[in-house]
Amino acid sequence: MWNDNIKTFLINTSDEIGRNRLPIAMAELDKHNIPAVRYEAIKNNDGAYGLSRTMLKLFKENIGKTIIVFEDDIVILKDGFNDFNDYMEVIMAQLPKDFLCLYLGCNLLTTPVRVASNLLKTMAAYSSHAVIYSKNCIDLMLKLWEDDKPFDMFLMQKIQPYGKSFCTWPMLISQRKGVSSIFNYDPKVNIGIERYYDAPTNEIDWGLFMKDQFELLTKNI
Repeated sequence: MWNDNIKTFLINTSDEIGRNRLPIAMAELDKHNIPAVRYEAIKNNDGAYGLSRTMLKLFKENIGKTIIVFEDDIVILKDGFNDFNDYMEVIMAQLPKDFLCLYLGCNLLTTPVRVASNLLKTMAAYSSHAVIYSKNCIDLMLKLWEDDKPFDMFLMQKIQPYGKSFCTWPMLISQRKGVSSIFNYDPKVNIGIERYYDAPTNEIDWGLFMKDQFELLTKNI
């Protein structure tokens, strides 16, 4: 199988949100025969900082390895392929050996470059809910690490400029609608987000936002 030699982690907090999300996420992975180990996420009042510290700890424990990291709100899509693992075999064969990271889903900010049948090179993409990090990427991240910005922004600003970050075509993994510990709604700043954010429940639909962005920026490639 494509991930036989790649350890898979599911980061998850032990609070109420994490306890509710865990069985759903594990069922999603089990359904597609993706073995994953739960990894205790660091809980912090600033969710973005907690995620950053969690990822730093995880990477320090896996120096010299290529790993997969899922967040606990993942949703595996079925768009143009029948079997997730068979499809990943195809994608991994197309991936350059010197890649840094492979997004299995992402929030595109600019139009990516098609480099293979099922592979896009990205220079500007957010999200970190489903990413494969090579051992070279982990080494590089630890050298460049910055805690003063959200983790996915760190990846975009410090890792993607090397030109060795990719995302799958089509997008394989999205995010489930729910309350986010990272996003704080500000009506003065977050203008035009009504399609994705439900103020009464404080739920945000990152998956729908990601889908809209992905379709918009890949429609002509």
